[in-house]
Amino acid sequence: MSQDAAVPSDGQTMTSAPPAPAAGPAAPERDGADDWKSKARLWESRAKANAEAAERLQELENRTKTAEQLQAEKIAALEEQVRQFEVTKQVATWKAEAAAATGVPESLLRGEDQESILEHARAVKEHLDSITKPRPIPSEGQPRQQPAISDEKQFVNKLFN
Repeated sequence: MSQDAAVPSDGQTMTSAPPAPAAGPAAPERDGADDWKSKARLWESRAKANAEAAERLQELENRTKTAEQLQAEKIAALEEQVRQFEVTKQVATWKAEAAAATGVPESLLRGEDQESILEHARAVKEHLDSITKPRPIPSEGQPRQQPAISDEKQFVNKLFN
């Protein structure tokens, strides 16, 4: 017999090699660094499944709605859009009125109602009026005067001209 084989009392030959691993998927030992990746993949797959389920539910709800319900929702959405356009137009009108009354450009005005827009226009106007105007330069707009030529300079000019 070989050295690595042993004979048990029942007469079968055994080797000293370790037993073979059990059949099936053997998961390797993971350290903590790779564990977060597997958890992230698990939650990602769950999120995808939930999103798909929500999509299917929405489709089923849309199928079960009557044509009248769908029209009512569409009309409500369009009415809201019209209301927003009307509000935008009214705010633009208020800004134009405030700009005409105060002289402040419309692009500088902010607010959602007539009072706040007018108040903002007055505040901007007050600020612009409080800024000090630059003093004019005394010689601005007048022809430049030549400085007087000294006697020595006149003498030198006569010598060389």
